[in-house]
Amino acid sequence: MQTDQQVRVSLTGDIRTAHQGLTKLVEFEQSCQQYQGCSIAVDLQRLQWLDANLSAVFGAMMHRLHQTRHLDFTFDSADLRGRFSILARNGFSDNLNVQLTDGYGTAIRLRRFDAEEDEGFNDYIDQQLLAHAKLQLHPNLRSDMMLSFNEVFTNVSLHANTTNPLFTCGQYYPSKQKLHFSLVDLGVGYLKPIQQHNAAITSHTAAIQWALEAGHTTRPKEEGYYGVVGGHGLSKLHQYCCQQRGELQIISGNAFWSSLCPDSCQLIEPFQGSIVNIKLPCPK
Repeated sequence: MQTDQQVRVSLTGDIRTAHQGLTKLVEFEQSCQQYQGCSIAVDLQRLQWLDANLSAVFGAMMHRLHQTRHLDFTFDSADLRGRFSILARNGFSDNLNVQLTDGYGTAIRLRRFDAEEDEGFNDYIDQQLLAHAKLQLHPNLRSDMMLSFNEVFTNVSLHANTTNPLFTCGQYYPSKQKLHFSLVDLGVGYLKPIQQHNAAITSHTAAIQWALEAGHTTRPKEEGYYGVVGGHGLSKLHQYCCQQRGELQIISGNAFWSSLCPDSCQLIEPFQGSIVNIKLPCPK
């Protein structure tokens, strides 16, 4: 559908870092895909809650819709300065000319990284996520986590087959004493590159579960990438989340996997790319 008019698309209910919340965001992207070359007014009036870390997912979807459908997005500035001021405090609305200072110190800012920005990504993970005052990681564990995130990033660079950037965002929730972090790419997802390596993998669910096994990698075993040996990034993140009673989520294609139910995946409306969410407890 093509139109010169501004179109209103609503987000409603609670959008949290869980299957239902991710479903709502995927449905938002699908709703927008029917339009081309117009402005989308995002209506937040009936939105009750949006986990701030999901700004990475929201921002990635808006980026793709701008690139593929030539859509621009507007928001009511009163919403961005009021009920959803976190979107102005974490950098989501920077390009909308609505910016607020994060006086609470809870936001890990929304960032986007191109494939060659591995050093910038590593600095961001080290200084913004792993050094967060509420996380309090042991230096050795912090180093292991750095390597895990580095491998996840380099796998996107190698296999996502996209020129789109990777999006990241996080948030500390004092009432829950948890830190959430989201990492999103808009590439081909897990199935295609894994299936090229292992033809027995025929579903998005099987691809995610294969990728989570320690030592499983689509890189040649004799090669590293920026000094990182493949096959341990996701498995170590999974191990850490389980040890700390946190949660790791992976969404790719039509599969939603959670470490809380590791032997199966829930079906979700297809998402082209991959989403990695982590929830880490931060007890006082």
